[in-house]
Amino acid sequence: MPSTCFAQGKSKSPDPFFSRSRTFPEDATLAAESHFWQGEVAVKAGSDGPALSHYRAFLNAPGAFNSELYNEGEYGAAYALFKQRKYRDALIGFRKYADATQGQTEAGHRADALLRIGDCFYIDKDYPRAVDAYSQSLTDGTTQQQYASYQRARCKGLDGDLDGALAGMNELLSAFPTTTFKGDALTSIGKTQIERNQMDDARRAFEQIRQELPGSAYAKRALVDLALIAIKQNRGRRRLDFVGPDFLQIP
Repeated sequence: MPSTCFAQGKSKSPDPFFSRSRTFPEDATLAAESHFWQGEVAVKAGSDGPALSHYRAFLNAPGAFNSELYNEGEYGAAYALFKQRKYRDALIGFRKYADATQGQTEAGHRADALLRIGDCFYIDKDYPRAVDAYSQSLTDGTTQQQYASYQRARCKGLDGDLDGALAGMNELLSAFPTTTFKGDALTSIGKTQIERNQMDDARRAFEQIRQELPGSAYAKRALVDLALIAIKQNRGRRRLDFVGPDFLQIP
């Protein structure tokens, strides 16, 4: 069967069979599902446009609503839209999928759909709803815990909740000490502390970047922030000596 070929990783070979299976369809649901599997084949090939066309054909085909794959078709179409940067249309599809799979023990991609809902709201600068979506994705067990935690804290800061942003970034660093978001999180903590006029706490964050991420772009930018903090604290040029010659090489 074509779907068996696809499941075995032969993503190119079954496509013509799926098309031929609709020539004389004996089962409307199976005929509809052939569109879904063609969408999956297109995704494997990195062809988002054709994938979207196949998923939409599946969702609109007679018999599709009776298919166990119907919700997965909503998710597939939404993800294809997301990858094409059609975020508002993608948001509609992801929310349909998340609503349809709520409370299911086998929820498939629900946690990821919630994560992408958060991304769509973030891109649209709807930060409160982005925070809610990221929180739900974490509750649902997203495999991207670090990313969701970072984005949630970031959105809190962008929405003016400085205390919430600080707490979120510190929780991320505590739970994942070697996170790939360390530089971003510490930078966010430092800049938030500057905004709160807590210069000593800000300086500690930027100094931690220099100590734990030496030679990185984060460390170079931290030098600028440390210099600005010194100026704000009226420490004068004498206190800027710590930056060393690297300060002059910052692009």
